[in-house]
Amino acid sequence: MFSLETHAATTAGAARASIAFGRKRGYYRLLFENGAVDAATFATIAGVPEHLGRAWLEEQRAAGVLRLVAAPIGDVDEYLLPGEFVPLLLGDRGQPEFAGARALLAERRSDVPPVLANDGDDPGAWTEMLWSEHPSAF
Repeated sequence: MFSLETHAATTAGAARASIAFGRKRGYYRLLFENGAVDAATFATIAGVPEHLGRAWLEEQRAAGVLRLVAAPIGDVDEYLLPGEFVPLLLGDRGQPEFAGARALLAERRSDVPPVLANDGDDPGAWTEMLWSEHPSAF
């Protein structure tokens, strides 16, 4: 019998697989380095067809990993990787470039979506768990 718990577990599993897919291909690094981008720009910098790039971006948005923001020019929304998620998604190992992102994560830990949240106090625990679940993605 299909239950709400089964659906939630399936959805979370699909979101984690999509996250692993993006990490393996360097998509979060591209978003970190380029800031907010629309789907066409993301497809160009990622080297993928626009419809596939848009589909992945929408999966991330639906999981709460990316946010839609208004573009400064034009009427196209852009996808933004929130700074507080950077240490969780880019494999923070104490790099100086993540100092600001670590501070944001410390301030906004309660804003982390369930798919990125862990039960412990260590923000790296989720990253380690993801690596252990999907080692071929890294």
